[in-house]
Amino acid sequence: METKPTIHWPSIGMLVLSGGGIFLSSLTGGLFLFLGVFGFIQDPSETSQFQGMINLVVISSLVALVLLPSAIFAVIRLMGKPVPQWRLAHESTWANIGIVLVPVLIVSGIFVSMNRYISFILLPLLQIGIVILPLIWLLVTTRRNLSLSSSQHNWGLATFSLTVTVPFIIFTEAVIVLVLVVAGVMYLKTWNPGLTQEFSVTLNRLMSSGGDNEAILRIIRPYFSQPIVLYSVFAVMAGLIPLMEELLKPLALWFFASRPLTPKEGFLGGMICGAAFALFESLGSLVSIEAVSWASVAIGRIGTGILHVTASGLVGWGMAKAWSEGRIGMLAGAYIAAFGLHSLWNLSALMTGFRELAQASPVMVNSLIGIVQASPFVLVMLASFMVSILMKANILLQKAELPENN
Repeated sequence: METKPTIHWPSIGMLVLSGGGIFLSSLTGGLFLFLGVFGFIQDPSETSQFQGMINLVVISSLVALVLLPSAIFAVIRLMGKPVPQWRLAHESTWANIGIVLVPVLIVSGIFVSMNRYISFILLPLLQIGIVILPLIWLLVTTRRNLSLSSSQHNWGLATFSLTVTVPFIIFTEAVIVLVLVVAGVMYLKTWNPGLTQEFSVTLNRLMSSGGDNEAILRIIRPYFSQPIVLYSVFAVMAGLIPLMEELLKPLALWFFASRPLTPKEGFLGGMICGAAFALFESLGSLVSIEAVSWASVAIGRIGTGILHVTASGLVGWGMAKAWSEGRIGMLAGAYIAAFGLHSLWNLSALMTGFRELAQASPVMVNSLIGIVQASPFVLVMLASFMVSILMKANILLQKAELPENN
């Protein structure tokens, strides 16, 4: 009597997520292309808007490509065929070549950005290389000489992160910001009604600034002379946001709570979740960057990618320790470490960004200017420290796989 093949429901779920994501990405990419071309025909002088639309088209296409392997694996699994293990031969060599090319891409981007017409096509492609190659290098270097989970498992983590985790985090952050804004407005109405009108006027000025960075700086600079504003921004960006993101980024790993992960699977799986989040966040931040600031922002996003990959890897490792060995303290420690790295990174990045505001803010000039000046060096040291964590993790995971340790 023949046994009836069972339906692999996780593959069906991945097929729905990846297939739906590919469809929506292709649809939005086509819409952005239409709007960009139509707007350029209507007003060829609006090159910045056209550049932003082309960037969105490239990002949508990239997301669809990242989701495609998961859809392919799901179809193969549902057809009852053996799922292949995709691993590039000599992947460490290729990853090293890719990371060496990153400075070349950055320099090329600087020259390309000088020509607004050439930059339409080439700059988005260079941005993708600058964002993706370091992420690939981090993932490949950390898993070097390790036995790996199935390709379907790894691509499934990336798919879930892109289609579920990232939108959920964006929605959660939007709700947090909305609640804080509403609470602030209600407070102003109650205790200082005059500031409510001033806030409304400022908001209208920001909306009519047309995205001009200089105009925006002129509008918001006076507010940063108020300590309460400055410290509120720090509390949200270096406190609340890191707490929430480090909790949610490894969301896909919770599906394996009933089948305890090994520390290696938790760490590498968390890294994949962090890389997917970093990919979306980094490419999104480069959509409307002006040519003069493109290089500095692109370099900064490399560091942000290192942060997300490392922090999520630590939390994934802690989750695996908690589930497989019952060591809840390990999870708490890993989460605190990830939060600490993320908080310190965001604080240093904020200080770097506040350099322009320091001239008009007594708070910045009198008490924080030294930290502002040191913040770029702190970011470099943090990035180097996190890379060393990943290198050390690879060594420890390799030792854990030795026969005498099993």
